[in-house]
Amino acid sequence: MRPAVPRVLFFGHCIGIRPVPIIAPSNREVIGTVSDQGRYLLWPKANDVTLVWAVVLFVGLLVCAFLIEIYRRRRERTRRLRAAWEAARKVADQKELSQREWALLDKVLHRHAAHSPFKAVTLRNEFDRCVEREIAGLPQEDPAVLDRYGTLLRDIRIRLGLDYIPFGQRIHTTRELYTQQVLWASLAGVDSPEWHRMRVTAVDEAHFRLAVGSDRPRPPFQAGGSLRFRMWREEDARYTFSARIERVEEDPPTWVMRHAWELKRTQSRAHFRIRHEQAANVGILNAPVNGDTSAIDRRKTVTRLRGRFTSLSGGGFAVLLFQPVPKQVLLRTTLELDPETTPIEVTARLVATAPLSSGQYLVRAAFIEMSDTEREAITRHIFRRQQQHGLAEAAGME
Repeated sequence: MRPAVPRVLFFGHCIGIRPVPIIAPSNREVIGTVSDQGRYLLWPKANDVTLVWAVVLFVGLLVCAFLIEIYRRRRERTRRLRAAWEAARKVADQKELSQREWALLDKVLHRHAAHSPFKAVTLRNEFDRCVEREIAGLPQEDPAVLDRYGTLLRDIRIRLGLDYIPFGQRIHTTRELYTQQVLWASLAGVDSPEWHRMRVTAVDEAHFRLAVGSDRPRPPFQAGGSLRFRMWREEDARYTFSARIERVEEDPPTWVMRHAWELKRTQSRAHFRIRHEQAANVGILNAPVNGDTSAIDRRKTVTRLRGRFTSLSGGGFAVLLFQPVPKQVLLRTTLELDPETTPIEVTARLVATAPLSSGQYLVRAAFIEMSDTEREAITRHIFRRQQQHGLAEAAGME
């Protein structure tokens, strides 16, 4: 006959501690196991209360783990944000922004890019978004304030290097116009409008200004009206957009326009174009007076200029130079396409020169006297690059 089991519980035996007897209620059912000393370790039988407390404990542990993870992620975001602000300030120091410029930029970043300051000082579209919101929050009825802020923000854009748009790349706002850009303007909403040739005289972050030549009649455009514009951006495409006249200044007549964001682009190039980043050593040649370029390869180089290519097409190229080039010259340079392709020496005529705010000049040139083999090599390189770009876009890489 099995001896009666004493109604006591021993705790701690399983972890090597001398069992401590805990008196169990006499009216409570128990279960137990035999220890190595021959004693019974009796445990209370599970009931609803025990299960409830177990569930509460489990849920509590999950909540604690969840709160710890939230705290960890918040600390990580704070660390990354602090690093982003330090990087933004470092960029401002490297670009040598003045204290006044940094104070304004810091205010703009805290207002409109508090969680992405580094992107706002390095990416043009992010900087544009901040500027647009800042200008929209200014008193629109005070032109002096708008002009002051517009000029300061423009200086900041130039210092950050966000004012240069390579030719061949599309633009998204009139803030990316350059001085001396030709625009054709007419009154919006007119069925048979009369188009007037105008020229951009200045661009800041609040407005862009237009004027007409002294030899042209003054357009009948009044303050408060809307104009429709057409323009051709060299090595890129045609654009159409509408903008509102903020005011008209006299002596000389200048139309102050609000910036436009919705620019409709129509591709109309004769040749496909690709970005082409390469250091350029450009030779300057005197162009033939009679226009005959058949023996151009025998002409000597007068001088050489250092620069950098920005785009390439089957018809020509664009290059950045640090000094202006006369129109009555030819350009001779060497194109390096692929590592396995022999460099190609090309001669080109000057198409246009555009001064940039950074002190550089963007020169566009068209190939002349090029052999079929050389042109085919350039075309094949452009086609291969376009295929790579298309595959990258399809894979979501670009």
